[in-house]
Amino acid sequence: MKGQFVEVVKRKIPLDKIASVSLRYSAYTHSTPHNPPTPLLTIHPLHTPHSPFQDDFLVLHVRDEYDSVFETVLKTEFLTLLSEKYQTITSSRLSFTFNRRFVLPLTR
Repeated sequence: MKGQFVEVVKRKIPLDKIASVSLRYSAYTHSTPHNPPTPLLTIHPLHTPHSPFQDDFLVLHVRDEYDSVFETVLKTEFLTLLSEKYQTITSSRLSFTFNRRFVLPLTR
């Protein structure tokens, strides 16, 4: 069905089971001996992190379960909504971790 939206649900994760979210980022801006490196992180007014990598990937770390890798072209919108819903359900802020790469254990 070309041009139609298809919803695929592979896993349902309760919001209160999410431990944190990992995003990739470019580690540092250009640095010199007189200009120390500055992290490339920005925080949205709603406390939603933005990753300068435009790779559309993120990892949801789930308590007592396996982590899930997501690809979404609407990463900022997804994280904003997820953060808001998480705070409503748990009364705490969702933890975001920024790394240069994702490291996930593989299981068979």
